[in-house]
Amino acid sequence: MDPHHAPDRRQHHRVSLGGSALLTLDPGRAPISTTGQLIDVSRGGCRLQLQRPVEPHQPAQLRLALAGCMQWFPATISWLRRDDDGWTVGCVFEPLSPAMQDALYDAIRELTLT
Repeated sequence: MDPHHAPDRRQHHRVSLGGSALLTLDPGRAPISTTGQLIDVSRGGCRLQLQRPVEPHQPAQLRLALAGCMQWFPATISWLRRDDDGWTVGCVFEPLSPAMQDALYDAIRELTLT
């Protein structure tokens, strides 16, 4: 095995795309909102590009533009990494309602077909 290429452990297929995202956190003091770019999305979560750091392991609300529709998703900040363009942030979706699951799956299916 190549030591520089780790196996992909993702549970769900990711769809790469651009689009806007709004991340809202409530760390117990005052709510924090920051905008960013959606890098990719899957049934289990998404990856964002932000201009400011956020604390990992915090619950969050994400407003994502998927397939022309704005939708809020409950999530948890899983990880973050500093890079040349700011901060790359991994988010895991919290359990979604059946309607939210359908909206997410439909958007991913539509984006996969284009």
